[in-house]
Amino acid sequence: SYKVGPIRKRDGDVEYLESLDVLLVPHDFSLTCSAMWQAMVQVHQRPGREQYRGPVDVLIHLVTRRYVEAGRTVMVWRAMTEGEDEFSGMHSDEFGWCVIRPNQSNPTMPTVMETFARFIPMSVASHVEDKAHADQFAMFVVTSGEDDGAEISRMMEALLLDDS
Repeated sequence: SYKVGPIRKRDGDVEYLESLDVLLVPHDFSLTCSAMWQAMVQVHQRPGREQYRGPVDVLIHLVTRRYVEAGRTVMVWRAMTEGEDEFSGMHSDEFGWCVIRPNQSNPTMPTVMETFARFIPMSVASHVEDKAHADQFAMFVVTSGEDDGAEISRMMEALLLDDS
């Protein structure tokens, strides 16, 4: 496994975070593709969760799509997160992809998963205190996304173990 990020980057006035993960999976390619898609769908259908001091209200608009091609499956997503209550006026834009393909070079790890995500926090912050609060929102959303990724991995592994 190889993981980078999330790393803070800047393009002009836009600050964003990126992460990249490459994972070798010791399971069959087609089973891995199916388990990953099932896990993604299940994780994003669950009810809210608590993080930090207690529940934080955010509204998430999520779209996912799966493309099945010869020799690879690609899953893409786009999420718009709107802060509520203490995070009112803050929102984020996230997009990412996961490519699953057979690993021809290593028969003991027959599948490769490559995942990339970019998260762009946005707010109407103009004061230093507001920017600190916006950073707190950004870290909440990034941490929440990482938690979702970890839960998807756990679910995928459980599904793969059930199939073996």
